Amino acid sequence: MPFDTLANELGALTTLSPQQALALGVFVSYFGLIGWLFSKVLASIQGLASRALQTVSKAKGPSRKAKDGSRRGGVSVQVFAALTLASFAHTWFYMFKYMAGSFQAYELSLSVNASSPFAVRLTSWLRDTSLFEEAWYAVCEGRLNWLWSEQLCLFTAGVWTVMLWVEGTRHGIQHVWAYMVLGQVVAISVASNLFYLAILSAPRTAPSSSAPTSSSSTTSPRKPSRTTATSQTEQSKSEDDIRVPPAVYVPVLLSLATVAASPHTSPKTFLLNLLVMHALLIVPLLPRFTLAFPLPGSPQSSWSISLPSLYYTIFLLSIPIRYRTLFAASDVHPPRPLWAPEPLYGGVLGWFERQWLVLFESPAQSSIGWDVVWTSVSFVVWVLVTGGSVRTADERIGADGKQGNEEEKEGVWTRVWKVGYLVFVTPLASVGVTGAYVLRPRGRVEESDNGEGVKEE
Repeated sequence: MPFDTLANELGALTTLSPQQALALGVFVSYFGLIGWLFSKVLASIQGLASRALQTVSKAKGPSRKAKDGSRRGGVSVQVFAALTLASFAHTWFYMFKYMAGSFQAYELSLSVNASSPFAVRLTSWLRDTSLFEEAWYAVCEGRLNWLWSEQLCLFTAGVWTVMLWVEGTRHGIQHVWAYMVLGQVVAISVASNLFYLAILSAPRTAPSSSAPTSSSSTTSPRKPSRTTATSQTEQSKSEDDIRVPPAVYVPVLLSLATVAASPHTSPKTFLLNLLVMHALLIVPLLPRFTLAFPLPGSPQSSWSISLPSLYYTIFLLSIPIRYRTLFAASDVHPPRPLWAPEPLYGGVLGWFERQWLVLFESPAQSSIGWDVVWTSVSFVVWVLVTGGSVRTADERIGADGKQGNEEEKEGVWTRVWKVGYLVFVTPLASVGVTGAYVLRPRGRVEESDNGEGVKEE
């Protein structure tokens, strides 16, 4: 019987209309794209891990601190691997629930004969339903819905795009654009956790000894020019000195403008604005822009701005965007569930209660809402583990293990402050706002040529 059913379904595929076949092809291609992007990202991480292993095997007599750091790095990798799996399972549980609900509602509305071949019913649903467009409408149309979705848009358009460019260039991460596209088609929380894994998997090179070895340990054989330029910038410059070219900051700022414009779009312009937002964020991550940081005096440095200036700009632009959304949603009351016909809390707690109710308004809303939660939690964990940058967490201890405990204590207290700030402010301001403030470079401790710690203001 199962064989007969399979034969009937395969036979039904030959009877599909061109529109049904096209709809099925788009649907299958979507999941094919997801699988291909996962393969690119995982291959990128595997390549970084292999290079790191080669670097460690070539090192002579690693210090005790280096071994301890390696063990801590292994624990961090396990943490972010777990966060990747958890966020993927949670967000896509609701995504599949949304698809199943849409399919059932479609068949009920048309009284479809359940005895018809499933392939015909499925392709008819795909043909007559704008599945993903409807999902985006559902999570952006209402003011409380947009209160959730805007958090993800602000983080992706601002902080995360810049972070992908900076850390991808610094650590020689291949296919940085694939992380962005994966986040757009799967979940930002999944892609961001995979990117954290990529950074943690990258080879560690002490500032005092990395220059001679970078060409052999951190460069892809396919792109030998990447190492020379990158090593010059990442080893001789602090984050405060990184220059961001227009090819990076212009798309970021334009994408933030599309986020601000989203609540004012019409049904005719909503999808176009959304597509422009997504397309702009891929531009800064194309291979030609992630080969190296612009060197002083080079054509790429023309019209460039400093990394701190860009983070501050993102932070200052995101505040009024977020405030406007918070103000617009302050007096919105979603439908009450049967188990709680009256508000349980008032004031600020009542406001958070309304957000909680909206989170479960529909499977589509739950998917993107929990994506926001997982993205925020993962970012807090990232800052807790690394301080926001692997270089400040691991590479400030030289190959000789020096630089002292005072510097470590300073890093710990700074990290505690950052985490506390994120935990208390992010639920209201969003990770798109707080992330830009936390990641801004602000006078990190750098190692001078003679090996002494020099604190920059």
